[in-house]
Amino acid sequence: MNRLSRRPGAILVSLVAAGALALSVATGALAYGNRAVYQIGLSFNCQNRALCVASPQNPFGIGGGWGWIELDPNGTGDIAFEGQGHDNVQPYLNGAVHIAGDVSWTLSSDRSTLIVVLPVLPSPENVLLLPAVPGHYQLPPSGPGMSNQVQINLIP
Repeated sequence: MNRLSRRPGAILVSLVAAGALALSVATGALAYGNRAVYQIGLSFNCQNRALCVASPQNPFGIGGGWGWIELDPNGTGDIAFEGQGHDNVQPYLNGAVHIAGDVSWTLSSDRSTLIVVLPVLPSPENVLLLPAVPGHYQLPPSGPGMSNQVQINLIP
């Protein structure tokens, strides 16, 4: 199992907050064409009220988010993400949200990590570090009622 540099909860909070602020960008990425280099599936879920209690430190609370990121060879790509929140400290995090927009990306110097910049999110949570090696990754934290997963696909 490879490590990820950001906590899935922080990533999910940022994604949902960005959607709640209705930040949506649709500009020049290659979008869905046959030139994609990577396709990444994201799934973050927490239904455990004890482990995912809403608080100022964890404003998302109970809910989940699901989506994908597509990366093109020119260093651009697209993201589409859906979220659903319940019982959250911040009322704007309750209900359904949608995020769609452009991303930029590069490989780390040792080519082991994808560095994906999500400009639709506020800094500093707008950088997502993912393994560059294709595979299915279970992310921490985990526990009863929690499931955080990423699927990395390299397109030949």
